[in-house]
Amino acid sequence: MFVSIYNFSSRFVGLFLSVSLLAGALFAYIPTTYAQADNQFSSPYGLIVHNKNQDQLISRVKTLEVLLKYFSNANPTRKSVPMAFTDVSEDQIKTYVQKGCDLDLFNCSRNNFYPHRPINQHDFLEWFFKLKYNRKPNFLQDAYPKIKTETLRRLREARRLNLLVGDQITYQSFQQFLYRNQVVESNLNQPFSYTLTLNFEDINLANYHNLKEIDFIQGNLKRIISHLEEKKNTSKEIRYLRDLKKQVQAFDDLKEALAASPYVLQEHPELDPEVIRLVREYGLQEVLYSYSYNYSQNALYRQHNLLTGVKKMHGRIFEPGGVIDFWNILSERGLSEFQYGWVIAGGTEEWQFGGGICGSSSLVFLPSWKAGLEILERSNHSKYFSYLYPIADIGLDATVYRPRPNLKIRNNTFDPIVFNVVDDKENKTVTVQVIGNSPYKEVRIEGPIFISRSHIKWIRHLEDFNGNITSEALESRYSVIY
Repeated sequence: MFVSIYNFSSRFVGLFLSVSLLAGALFAYIPTTYAQADNQFSSPYGLIVHNKNQDQLISRVKTLEVLLKYFSNANPTRKSVPMAFTDVSEDQIKTYVQKGCDLDLFNCSRNNFYPHRPINQHDFLEWFFKLKYNRKPNFLQDAYPKIKTETLRRLREARRLNLLVGDQITYQSFQQFLYRNQVVESNLNQPFSYTLTLNFEDINLANYHNLKEIDFIQGNLKRIISHLEEKKNTSKEIRYLRDLKKQVQAFDDLKEALAASPYVLQEHPELDPEVIRLVREYGLQEVLYSYSYNYSQNALYRQHNLLTGVKKMHGRIFEPGGVIDFWNILSERGLSEFQYGWVIAGGTEEWQFGGGICGSSSLVFLPSWKAGLEILERSNHSKYFSYLYPIADIGLDATVYRPRPNLKIRNNTFDPIVFNVVDDKENKTVTVQVIGNSPYKEVRIEGPIFISRSHIKWIRHLEDFNGNITSEALESRYSVIY
């Protein structure tokens, strides 16, 4: 599911899957399918969003241009309103501003429009809702009679519909705002949520293979259905209700397909037969995290100890709530299979039994932590050797030795997890995969963050399907970094 740092960012930079879907990359509640295509959203409304400008504040005139194209059916409130703006001279800008005047979006008797100044949230919401409710100019006043000002009514409506993404109007947040509005309008003005879809074609294995996500979506769909069934419905609501029930059934069919052919086996048919058996038996669907390590720079004794240790995890299944006690796993058949080598003890290197065995614990710890598993016990080395451990992963090592330090990890998911370990002897690379069913919509990783030269911090953000985010810091301190 997560194979690299900042993997999550790709879900926020795509534009729209198709003109009919207007499916954009969402800030918090977007199916991955909506972040696949690129630059298609730019065609109908003139809003081009890419990595370089996604966080850039959007200008007033660009906002006006996009909104006028988005609400192209809005009828002018007045025609040929005299325009007093002295800073609007270019013909194209003048055309947009004149139409804004005719639609009564702003006061046109002022001296300046400030076309290239960034749009603020107040003006943005004023323009947007005047256009959205162009045919019902008193809609917000009727909907919120107890709220005295139109400004607060617009803000309340934007929050009710869950349209706002942050406080500033950037290219990316503007794109997301319009997408959310499209979903809202396609679902009878239901507040935007992750559970609302626009097209049955999106309900497929490529987009939905996390069982917890599917259960969450179905739960919300059923709540909307229950609410609609309790009241008398219009013909439009009856059609909508019928579509919601079809979506629930489509997700039921999807779960049956996943039970028959787990998604992880479709993506990784090369898995070891024993791991395949466990995946099928327990209904596991995803590689929660995959990590590869090149051990070619390790001495032969260290290669032996590292591989011998990490391979003990291969094919091991851990039930929900189960604890990985790594030292017990290493020593359950005795330690005679490990070799002597250099060990860091008390800040110094000593030639002892099992030198390099902590390389295997680091290979178990890193993908487990990035997959979102609960870490009960873990210690970093006193010294960090960058030729043994990649500098990009500094602070994510774990050392073990008898009787302590030890590495203990709890399976905090709702399903079993299984480890798959692959040793590519030709390329001297070992890969550790954690396979299971993630309880998270997203695991976002930040780091390494250097508090000082030898004090490193990482942060992981665990987001559930309700949009709640739990952030956890992991800190490592070294006496020296080589």
